[in-house]
Amino acid sequence: MYPLIVVAIFFILSLLGAVILFKFFKSSALIQGKTYQAGGAIAGFIILYVLLYHSYAKIDDFQGIKNENNELKEKYQIQTITGNLKNYNKKYAKIVLAVRETEPDINGKYRLKAPGINPEEDDIRIYVITKDRQDAYYILSKEEMDNFEIDLGN
Repeated sequence: MYPLIVVAIFFILSLLGAVILFKFFKSSALIQGKTYQAGGAIAGFIILYVLLYHSYAKIDDFQGIKNENNELKEKYQIQTITGNLKNYNKKYAKIVLAVRETEPDINGKYRLKAPGINPEEDDIRIYVITKDRQDAYYILSKEEMDNFEIDLGN
């Protein structure tokens, strides 16, 4: 929220609170310092304003921490890349994502856990290593991470 709007709202709420406390409930308050002294409704206004401001500051700090945690959670969320090797005739093959690797099942299907990656921001490559060759494939979107087909044909 805009700081000027927050200050205006706090001012109005403090003023209303002071009017209610000191006009209708006949309250009293006193604030003293070395160079100032305030009593009555003005002291109540200041006390209410300070309480509202500090409450808002704590809530605002908490919201900032919450937003930061959400960003970190999204950044380090574990993604999974799944796919299928076309023309896979049960020969040796290894699928590698950076430092992670896996071997396909007998049908050529594979699954790689990919913690903290985002295809829109990161350079993601999958390497397929067979006895005959080594190929690199790029993943450019989250949609490609699901059922990414790799053709091992000639």
